[in-house]
Amino acid sequence: MAERFRQISEEDEAKGLAEVFKGITTNGSVLPGRFEISPTGVSTEPVRVAAEKFISTLSSVQLARSLFPVDDVQ
Repeated sequence: MAERFRQISEEDEAKGLAEVFKGITTNGSVLPGRFEISPTGVSTEPVRVAAEKFISTLSSVQLARSLFPVDDVQ
């Protein structure tokens, strides 16, 4: 049962990832300009530094299991 649920979940995830993301709508129509991307002025440097510190603590096995290309389906 658990294996079948996992398989269904993976199939549904693959279908969803194959679709173009429109956002959340009430009727399927996109309202342009609702949430424009703009600079916040908040630095991401602390996040980058923390990520680099974390990555430096991983073993080679942990590293292989933790890092994926940005476009990887996982």
